Amino acid sequence: MIYDVIIIGSGPSGMYAGLIIQKGTPVQSVPEDFKVKIIDAGSSPGGLTKYGFIQISKSWAFHGRNLIGSLYKEGLEAGIEYSFNEKVCEIIKRDDLFYVTTDKQEYFSKFVIVATGIMPFPDILANPDKTNVGSHTPREMAKEFKTDYGWNNVLVVGNSEKSINNLKECLKTYFNEVEIFLLDKDNSMNLTTFGIPSKLYESYDGVIFDYNSYKLKNGTTYFLENLSLDMINGYIITNYFGETSISNLYASGTVTTPTSGVMAAIYSAQIVALDIGRKLCKETKADPSGRFPFFPREFTWDGSYQEGLKRLSIYKKS
Repeated sequence: MIYDVIIIGSGPSGMYAGLIIQKGTPVQSVPEDFKVKIIDAGSSPGGLTKYGFIQISKSWAFHGRNLIGSLYKEGLEAGIEYSFNEKVCEIIKRDDLFYVTTDKQEYFSKFVIVATGIMPFPDILANPDKTNVGSHTPREMAKEFKTDYGWNNVLVVGNSEKSINNLKECLKTYFNEVEIFLLDKDNSMNLTTFGIPSKLYESYDGVIFDYNSYKLKNGTTYFLENLSLDMINGYIITNYFGETSISNLYASGTVTTPTSGVMAAIYSAQIVALDIGRKLCKETKADPSGRFPFFPREFTWDGSYQEGLKRLSIYKKS
């Protein structure tokens, strides 16, 4: 089957992008007839977001699982297909189609959105008493992991050697034993023990995945290495609308910037999805005028403010 859009990653960015493509404007109730598929390596939708508590402001906060559950339900109702426990291995573009190869099968699509975030293993927090994400200061990490889970011997894991060594030195004050394990693209496919050799994984009370390590070097984009794609430290470079240096290949959310967060991911997804939506179908069922009011209705982008930004000196290379 040839899909209109394949989205890799089912976090807030990936699922929201699918909704906007399939339903046009956010208020449209009638889905389009596009074939949209979302592929995720995790066992369920949401990535790390489903485990977190999201605080936008002091009085506006919610559990990540509530957001993910709502997006997933609406996506199913809109006719979006989902595949879980499926790892994307390679993407190749031939003529006007993308060949997306996973560890289970091969798919074909007109457009692809990479929305994989930065952490290569979506289910790290499924068993927090054994594997957890070190996203706080070393002191707070030690306080949480020693008090809540009784860890004394820990393994620090990441894909930036300098960062995990730094964290190791900071944590040695608090734990009996701290060692490191450097992940790379060759062992990142093992989902059972998160790329760590089984014997090593079992020999420690707990495993801390150094979040800062992945902020420095994205860990989810190894399957793009065969493409001539503009990237920096694993982060994908896009234009103003989320399109990469390869036509019809888009990226949204944290995979494009070290700045993370649900709001940033959703904003990025909306821009990407509306741009793809215009290319698939300028008129929607609910609004024949186009994807108004979010994007201009002209047939080209020459009159939009985004194109005007390119002509400003602050965006020109020195």
